[in-house]
Amino acid sequence: MPNANLKFEVHCQRPPWARLNVDRKYVDSKYRIYVNNNLIVERSWVWDNNIFLEEDCWISADQDQEYMLELEPVVYISEQANFTIGNFAVTNIQADSTKINDLQVNFILR
Repeated sequence: MPNANLKFEVHCQRPPWARLNVDRKYVDSKYRIYVNNNLIVERSWVWDNNIFLEEDCWISADQDQEYMLELEPVVYISEQANFTIGNFAVTNIQADSTKINDLQVNFILR
């Protein structure tokens, strides 16, 4: 079972009312990254809208098996933060990937 290096960007857009709200439940926006329902990382979003994070994750994965990377927003209401995944790549092993939507990417190691 090879180790696969997953690299991708996480972007987040938050409206001014959410960033500046006095109620912490609207300010605290987090996200979780899963691969096939296994939690890989959880982070709090504390940056401005013009910043994105470059995630660099390693997983053990079988070749010719389909995997799904999923970003789950952890927010009080969905309008307080809009997360997206960008520029997904497996950097150390040949792989095919398909972006399903802003929060999901399927990939297969070759």
